[in-house]
Amino acid sequence: MSLLDKTPLDPLNQNFSKRVCLDQLDSFAFALLKKADFFSTLCFYGDLGAGKTTLIRSLSAACGVDKRNVTSPTYVYLHHYKSEKSRSDLFEIAHFDLYRLGSSENFFAMGWEEYLENSLEQSSAENQQARRLTFIEWPERLEGRLPKKRLDIEIKIVDREARDITIYERS
Repeated sequence: MSLLDKTPLDPLNQNFSKRVCLDQLDSFAFALLKKADFFSTLCFYGDLGAGKTTLIRSLSAACGVDKRNVTSPTYVYLHHYKSEKSRSDLFEIAHFDLYRLGSSENFFAMGWEEYLENSLEQSSAENQQARRLTFIEWPERLEGRLPKKRLDIEIKIVDREARDITIYERS
């Protein structure tokens, strides 16, 4: 039984909360990715040090990205990751950290709105479809300009080893 079996993500269940120990985070991320397959934008809310990047690292690993390559793009705003080519399901991930972003206008002036619009992109190398995921840390910086259809993920520190994670479906 996965960590999400008792709390399915579907239109009839608009949100759920789960206490997750950090050693369960990889299993939680894998289950979340499977349940959230009709969302392309995932927004991560939480205080500094709550574990936003840590959860994104686990979600990226569930997509076939080497965890060691997933770091916070705080000073460059954006990192790109691709799943291993040996996988049958390909992922292209855009990971934003908007903590230092001055305003939503700066985001759109850099031409990044395409990441909020596309969930499927043609992979140039193999001519296969790659599922594009956009992970956004500090999405509140976009001041109401986020896509209507998305998952909002709120992370709260319980203690050193546990987090309360609440997931809200937006559509």
